[in-house]
Amino acid sequence: MPSSPPLFVVAAEALLAHGLSLRAQAMQRALQQLEAPARARVDAVDVYGRSWRDIARVVCGVMDETQCDLLHLCADAEHARLLREQPPLLDVTSVAQVRQVAERGWRVVLRSDATRRAAGEVLDILAAETLAWRVVRADDVRDDGVRRQLHRQYALMAPWREAASDAWRLEPDVAASRLDAGADWRTGWPPLPAV
Repeated sequence: MPSSPPLFVVAAEALLAHGLSLRAQAMQRALQQLEAPARARVDAVDVYGRSWRDIARVVCGVMDETQCDLLHLCADAEHARLLREQPPLLDVTSVAQVRQVAERGWRVVLRSDATRRAAGEVLDILAAETLAWRVVRADDVRDDGVRRQLHRQYALMAPWREAASDAWRLEPDVAASRLDAGADWRTGWPPLPAV
């Protein structure tokens, strides 16, 4: 009985230049537009792996759910506008490496902190370039008010992980990249046999 293909999850933000800084900028502008009280300036580390509501609650200290909803809508619209005006450049070397992994028979899953509405064609282009088997976007998981979006997305992928013969993940190199239950995942680029 043949084993199932190995799984490689790669964050879209690891394949884009300035993707995280654009999300941080979108949330900062949303806070200004809604005149929401914020405890701190939002930066790239703050937005990584978090939904807009996660950022509003944890980073900005917004407790009112209506205000969280408004910040979510405003930040998502602002993020979509920023991506239209200045789409992030692809990290060509990393995209080529992911494509090579897919060509070797791995199931590539592209994970993104961005929603369908905001990302527009960016994720479709990345999926095509990397030969992604699946794309998991921010709006593919529900906000439970407890776990970060990153953790909810990996929970969604757990059945794929369990069915895979091997599983690796590549996330941006920021302190926030640790997964709660990451023992079953190997990190970084999977080793590929010589051609």
